[in-house]
Amino acid sequence: MGQIIKISTAGMTMEEWRASRKNSIGGSDAATVLGLNPWSSPYTLWAEKTGALEPADISKKEAVRLGHYLEPYVAERFAEETGKRVRRENYILKNK
Repeated sequence: MGQIIKISTAGMTMEEWRASRKNSIGGSDAATVLGLNPWSSPYTLWAEKTGALEPADISKKEAVRLGHYLEPYVAERFAEETGKRVRRENYILKNK
């Protein structure tokens, strides 16, 4: 397993955060990579990551807004159900 790189998100703007994620595959991209995302394709993801296509701004979509809003609740429920601790990391974690 490779070394984990931590990139602090403290004080990072949304644009800086998006730019930092552009050059890697994140958890949100996994279903697309596997061809399981009904709203995107592996080709579209490749085109976005290589700069051939500008990603659509989905930040105002209700499902995205709801997902952000519910993150603390989902983390709390996971902790209750599994007995595991959940903590917020203010970093982007990358594996080389």
